[in-house]
Amino acid sequence: MSRALFLQYPPQSAARVPFQIQQKLLNRVHVRQFPVLTQLWFIPCGVTRCSVKFGAAGVLDARLMKPDFAIAFDIDGVLLLGEHAIKGAREAVRLVTREKIPFIIISNASSRGRLRIVRRELGLSEEELPQEHMVLSYSPMKLVAPLYRDRIVLISGLNRDVNREIRDDLGFQRAIDVADLCLAHPQLTPVSRRTWDERCPRCTCDTPHSVGIPGVPSAHPISPTTPLPTVDDDAALPPAMHPAMKLIEAIEAIFILSEPANWYESLQTMTDVLVHAHRAGRHVPVWSANPDFAFASELPGEPRFTVGAFVVCLKALYRHITGDELEVRETGKPSPLIFQYAQTVLATHRTLSPSPEASPSDPQSPPPATPPIRCYMIGDSPVADIAGARAAGRPWYSALVATGMWKPPSSAKDQTAPPAQGSLGAFNPVENPADIVCQDVYEACDWILKHELGAHELRNEAAL
Repeated sequence: MSRALFLQYPPQSAARVPFQIQQKLLNRVHVRQFPVLTQLWFIPCGVTRCSVKFGAAGVLDARLMKPDFAIAFDIDGVLLLGEHAIKGAREAVRLVTREKIPFIIISNASSRGRLRIVRRELGLSEEELPQEHMVLSYSPMKLVAPLYRDRIVLISGLNRDVNREIRDDLGFQRAIDVADLCLAHPQLTPVSRRTWDERCPRCTCDTPHSVGIPGVPSAHPISPTTPLPTVDDDAALPPAMHPAMKLIEAIEAIFILSEPANWYESLQTMTDVLVHAHRAGRHVPVWSANPDFAFASELPGEPRFTVGAFVVCLKALYRHITGDELEVRETGKPSPLIFQYAQTVLATHRTLSPSPEASPSDPQSPPPATPPIRCYMIGDSPVADIAGARAAGRPWYSALVATGMWKPPSSAKDQTAPPAQGSLGAFNPVENPADIVCQDVYEACDWILKHELGAHELRNEAAL
């Protein structure tokens, strides 16, 4: 029995569907779901996405067929500046969601709080942008976290609430937060001036308390939120060793999860751990989630320091004391690890929905999940987003936008990189050149969808 596949396109473009697009659609459907398909017809209709009809099998919505490409968005400098949406970001995401294109967020942020801001500013529901669609800078750490599940590790980040969230997500059972360690043993950081934005649970005043200041008693002493792990007595350790230093000696790995809230405390305690291990001939691995040195802020043209700058300071202290170089393993962009991890996430979103014609052997089972053939990383940083996509290799392609860290030069005369696609392609950076260079995220999405789905005018339908 022969079957005909009817793909309905918008009226203005039905007669213009390129032959290669027809072949791409026919091959995709023929191989994946309908082995006896013999005809492919294009019929004008009034919708952007197509619907699929079978002469003998009723009607099937073509949205059950996931496109063979996907889009990954950076947050800061692409979708948001600070806590506000960048012009065109809402329309870009609306375009992608309406076209049913698989997409995820790949950010060097570590807090899922940014996800809530993205939803709010772009008008997305939890169903349209679930938590599982967000790949954070620490996400690849999940690949090594099981090795340290029951070991004592030191963690540092933006605040204790975020750190606990990440600690639980990674499954660490004996993690020590730098803030908890310094609260329990203030001798480690005797000149720390800690101003808490976390209110003391026994106080209702609106003024943050300064605790741990030498000579200044605290009206409301704050204790560690998580009990510190106990350390078994070790015959190799001096019996008179201070309990704080016993913990320092017991730490087996360091995980920098996000921007440390208190650089002094984190630098001091991490240096203690690393120097003591160096003297004892032990190796303590250091993992850092975010390699970014700075990020685009709401101050025009004034990037702010982030985790990468902190790591520079840590390496400098270690080199100054030991004379050796400190190796730090990074998991965020531009590390290929985060792009490889993102591919596994995208694969889970491309499983086709079950249908009566899905599989001759098991009609109720969808085909296995497969990663997209092409993944487009839209970012604002040549050093992080573009270099990362290039290092990851295919199926990754890169799109650079001019709304964040990168700004086009005043003239393209001195550019020696091959021109890229997009309106700013002539300004393609010499170092870490991109495949596409656009003014903003909407233009990038518009170009990608036109390239992938055909020549019909998507821009005019963005407000639908």
